[in-house]
Amino acid sequence: MLTSDKIKIAKMAAQLITTISVGKVTRDIITNNTNVETTADAAKVWAGSFVIGGMVAEQASEHVDRRIDGFVDWIENRKATAKKAANEYKSDR
Repeated sequence: MLTSDKIKIAKMAAQLITTISVGKVTRDIITNNTNVETTADAAKVWAGSFVIGGMVAEQASEHVDRRIDGFVDWIENRKATAKKAANEYKSDR
């Protein structure tokens, strides 16, 4: 049975993995496509990648949340349909 606590734990784990993954990909893309010649450049690239990574990670986490919610809804609907069918079968006997 999917409880609220189990769903929260699944969401937190998915958000952690998503945030770390998106942060790494974003940082690698920016690092590989930016010329850093001075310390000031390095600071600007770091700050920019931090902000962009955070923005992308936030959107990715929200996307994962919606997908998990959709999956939970799908499971709950299947369970309700199965229960209804079982009750109808019992009442026909």
